[in-house]
Amino acid sequence: MLGLGAGIAWILATARGTVSELLHVPGEWRVRTVVAIGHPSESARRPKSPTGQARLPRDEVIFHERWPEG
Repeated sequence: MLGLGAGIAWILATARGTVSELLHVPGEWRVRTVVAIGHPSESARRPKSPTGQARLPRDEVIFHERWPEG
């Protein structure tokens, strides 16, 4: 395994000009999506939450048929 991380971002139409300038993209091209690939920093590799506590319980985030009352 290479240990690479990746991220993807869609560029808002209002930001395309700025992004194109920053990346030196020729005028006839349009930036819509950016993909970043690289090695994550040491802090990014560390768990953000203790084991077993990273996610909310399913019954707090998954609803069937309707939004819960309260």
